[in-house]
Amino acid sequence: MASWKRSEPEHAVAVAIYYAAIASALVFHDVKVTTHSYESLEASFTRLINKPWMSAELNSLFIRALKLCRKKGHKSKS
Repeated sequence: MASWKRSEPEHAVAVAIYYAAIASALVFHDVKVTTHSYESLEASFTRLINKPWMSAELNSLFIRALKLCRKKGHKSKS
């Protein structure tokens, strides 16, 4: 859905929902449901955090997921 041709706001919402699902799986189930690397996820969550239109709840979820990605990404390099 995120790759479909849409207006910019629709695309932003689709991307936020996509990454919210990934973040939820990481935070609440300790499962990575994507082939994206932890480093890639970290970059994506960083871009989404503190967007002016982002809800406080989603922002908090992305922050928690970002911290997990940093932790897990460093473990996989060891």
